[in-house]
Amino acid sequence: TCKQLVKKAYGQNPHDEKEPTGSFRIKPAVVQRLYADISPVLKKDKLEIEKSMLHPKFLDIMVERFLEGEKYKHPKQQNMPPYNLRQLALLAFVALKNPINVEQIVVYLLFLFPGFSAHQDIFRKKFVSEISKQKEIDMVEYGNDKRY
Repeated sequence: TCKQLVKKAYGQNPHDEKEPTGSFRIKPAVVQRLYADISPVLKKDKLEIEKSMLHPKFLDIMVERFLEGEKYKHPKQQNMPPYNLRQLALLAFVALKNPINVEQIVVYLLFLFPGFSAHQDIFRKKFVSEISKQKEIDMVEYGNDKRY
């Protein structure tokens, strides 16, 4: 698992069940070692990993962000999405296809439009109060999780 890889990279026993306490950041020096451990798996099983993700392109973006760490700056992170909130929700529905919850929609939109981060709270509120109630949108419940 990811926790085991990180513990191993820090020289800890990867099978120790004890959870680390405090804030846990991956040191830049450890990132390359972790990447060396996971890159064979990424190459070998890339298609399977992509199938398991919300959107297949997330894998490449996540790896890029992981490798660059805190230095990562998306070139369009200050740009506002070119759509209104309803259009953004519809875009997520079309792209993700499967029933998804609000948080999955937000994650997708953040990957697609980094500038969306300034609007995510407004989006959540408007989605629950207005967008999800539109006739084109069906809601299904998976336990306590509402998906659309």
